[in-house]
Amino acid sequence: MLSTFKIYTNVYNFIKKRISQNFNIIKDFVELLKIYKYMKKSEDRFGMEINMLNLFKLTKI
Repeated sequence: MLSTFKIYTNVYNFIKKRISQNFNIIKDFVELLKIYKYMKKSEDRFGMEINMLNLFKLTKI
């Protein structure tokens, strides 16, 4: 049950690092990949097509 909500910790950490400008694409790539895989698997739930390039736009690469 708790593993269902584990992704939200990753998303929170991503947002927190992004706002404080401590996000590093090389160090945090695994975390970003976990978020992408979760969102890609749940595209119907989110009602949109998930694309890795759009996720990179959030990181301002």
